[in-house]
Amino acid sequence: MPRTEDEIEKLVRVSPNCSFVWIKYTAYTPSLADIEKACSIAERALRTINISEEGEKLNIWVAYVNLENKYGSQPEEAVKKIFQRALQCCDPKKLYLALLGVYERNEQQDLADELLASMTKEFKHSCKEIRLGDEEVIHALFERATCLSLPPKKMKFLFTKYLNYEKAHGDEDRVEHVKWKALEYADTYTSYNLRAVNVEKVNRICDKAFLQVAAASSQM
Repeated sequence: MPRTEDEIEKLVRVSPNCSFVWIKYTAYTPSLADIEKACSIAERALRTINISEEGEKLNIWVAYVNLENKYGSQPEEAVKKIFQRALQCCDPKKLYLALLGVYERNEQQDLADELLASMTKEFKHSCKEIRLGDEEVIHALFERATCLSLPPKKMKFLFTKYLNYEKAHGDEDRVEHVKWKALEYADTYTSYNLRAVNVEKVNRICDKAFLQVAAASSQM
């Protein structure tokens, strides 16, 4: 690993499209006094990395956001400006999930909630395109999304997607948590709409697995 700024400078010249090297360069000046220098390195990386290297550029944008979020004098404003710039050249879904990850890891729950609300509006017509990423971030995203007041059809989709995700990447406790959360939603919804809801509509709200759990629990 390089030990001096000159050694890092040589590395970025040899591997100008490597985001890992650039991020290490920005981390070389982590103190508050050097935040401007670190930001200038991030800007230089964005100018240098080839436009075809979308993943590498995304890594730099995320590192840049993280840098301002941790050390910037006005972090919220700076992050929003960087995020808006990044949206012009990055995959929006990947960028939103990356920023959500930054907020979740730094326990900035209010900002995470605000971003999730924006994501719900931004991708309301393409929620079926939820993809895998950081498991804890995706788990948090599902957890928050299933707490929203969305139409029953969309809630059914979210709960089914959440259940399938936890079956593949979680454990038994998480799977059971999703099932019971879905049942709680169905119970609340049907109670609230008792006069208008029939069995067929409940079936449209809940996945078959959730209904099986409910039947089993009623026999205990």
